[in-house]
Amino acid sequence: MYTVLIIPDFEEENEGYDEEKGYPGGIEPGIYSVNDVAEMLRRNAENPEAIRFIADMMEE
Repeated sequence: MYTVLIIPDFEEENEGYDEEKGYPGGIEPGIYSVNDVAEMLRRNAENPEAIRFIADMMEE
């Protein structure tokens, strides 16, 4: 498995974090492969906030 994306644990200073909701789209902290990211994108296709969050996390 190739790591493509790492979503950090919930912390207030993390971009996109909302204390009550967590990350957009119900995205959980963890290590994600290409297939995991593709599935996340499909699951959140109608959620621009989640798509933006995924893109921002991939950019860092």
